This record gives sequence, C-alpha cells and structure tokens, in this order.
Amino acid sequence: MLKNILIFLFCSTLFANPEHNIIIIDDFVSDEISSTLIKYQDRTLDSTYNMGTNRAYINRSTPPKIQNIARMISERVLIEMEKNFGASREVFHVSHAVIHARIPGSFCPYHSDNITFVCPIHGKNPCTIRRLCSENCMGSFEPNHTPWYDFTAILYLNDDIEGGEIVMEDGPFNKIYKKKIPIKKNRLVIFPNGPEYYHEVLTVKKGIRHNLLLWYTGDPNYTHRIIN
Repeated sequence: MLKNILIFLFCSTLFANPEHNIIIIDDFVSDEISSTLIKYQDRTLDSTYNMGTNRAYINRSTPPKIQNIARMISERVLIEMEKNFGASREVFHVSHAVIHARIPGSFCPYHSDNITFVCPIHGKNPCTIRRLCSENCMGSFEPNHTPWYDFTAILYLNDDIEGGEIVMEDGPFNKIYKKKIPIKKNRLVIFPNGPEYYHEVLTVKKGIRHNLLLWYTGDPNYTHRIIN
C-alpha cells in the first residue's frame, strides 16, 4: 500500500503541469522600496538605454543602501523558494542581480534561462525552432550560456506602462500551458529554469518597464559575492 502511494506521488510530481510552479506574489515589497530602486536605476542611465534597455548591476560600486535592499529582497525570495520548491537556503544563492528597464519598442526574444533546444535540421535559435520545428524533430535540450541558473525571480517595480508582459510556455512545442502574466507594481514572479519554462517579454508600447531581476544557483562557483 505504501509503495503504491509513493509511486502515485512520484508520478503526480513528474507529470504535474509546470504552470503550477510559476509562483506569483503580490505586494511583495512596499511602494517606497520600488521607488527607491527606480530612482537609483534612472541615475545610472547610459548609452545602452538608446538601444531599448538599461541595466544597473548590483556590484561593489552599488551604493550600500541599494545593496541592502537587494539583499533583503533576495532573502525573502529564498524563503519563498524553500516553501514552494523545497530549495534549501543553505544550497541556493543569488548568482546575478540587476535592476532593469525597457523603453517603448524594447522586447526580449523567446528563450529559456539555462537550456536550449538544438535541432539538427533547424539549428538552436529558439525563435526559429518555435516556428519551424515539429515535435517529431529529433533534437535535444542542451545547456546554454548560463547553465548554472536554477531559478529566476522578477520583481516588478511599476505598472504605469503598456505592453512588456512576460509570456511563458512549456518549451518550443507548447503542449501543456501558455501563460501571460500581467504586470503589477510590487508583484514578484518566481519560476524554475529548464525546458518547461520558455518565455519572452512582449514589446513595451508605452512607458518604461522597471524591474529587479534575480537569478539563483546551487553552484557555489557562481555565487553573487555582494548579496550573499
């Protein structure tokens, strides 16, 4: 009897809809914290902004106040990861942290954060594969340029914009789910990385899309030395 229960639980986990692992938490931080991060990010604008995006990396040159805010948010995200995914705070840490902005016309192409599908016929560009591959293509998933990323966390800092939503689905063949997540100020979105969590950011139509991005890893070689 116990054996049957364990097999049932294992199969339930194995074949569960990956959409259920996309965690959305509203009012994760205060308006004051979001405004502070936006103001700091706006002061770091550089030439990359003219290409549609601007990134303020959290590093040694970041003001201590901003470092402390990022550290506090990171710790709270880790608590949610442990609660929702069983990801131990002793194992997982921030690998990469950036305050990000997108202006009108900016978007992020279809991709997965730590893996890519390689097709011997159509290559490995995820946008091309999404359009041309069928599920009969004899390709395989392989690590991409950031294979150490295990989880992604997105904290939206404002919602006075049009467009810019993230759309997620279970890989290039998309058989299980497709989810567009509305942008809401102070909303946190967490999801595992892998073939079931391909995503894209739709084109920003109006306003500037501000968010804090945190990537988490279980590989100690890629631990963020400032935040952790």
